[in-house]
Amino acid sequence: MSTNIDDLVDATPATRDRSVDFLRAFSIVVVVLWHWVFSVTHWNGHGALTMPNPIGHVPALWFLTWALQIMPLFFFVGGFANSVAWTANARKGGTTRTFLATRLRRLLTPIGVYLAVWTGFEVLAHLAIPGYTGVLHWGFVVEMPR
Repeated sequence: MSTNIDDLVDATPATRDRSVDFLRAFSIVVVVLWHWVFSVTHWNGHGALTMPNPIGHVPALWFLTWALQIMPLFFFVGGFANSVAWTANARKGGTTRTFLATRLRRLLTPIGVYLAVWTGFEVLAHLAIPGYTGVLHWGFVVEMPR
């Protein structure tokens, strides 16, 4: 069975605050786009994979970092979502333990998938690429930009 947008809208309770949903989606999109803007990963002249910060090299980019301070909004709507989930849990008779178990499962499931895919990639790369040095050589540039 295929679900379209209209079906999802019809299934959404009237009590749901769609403006918060919009702010949540908007803040996530801005966070992702900002990470792409600052992710200028390339090989430098010494053969190392680097990810320099372009703020000092792009005129007025520093101003945009001030104008688009999205993280407070991101955390505000995340806190609101947690508050709504906490209230729903309490209304259903749930305990702190069930609330935390549910939230952790929602967090750890995608992390587990990510780690499984990354580990599979590492194993295949070690087997297929002679001299491959692994995530310790280049992965930190991707995971922790400087």
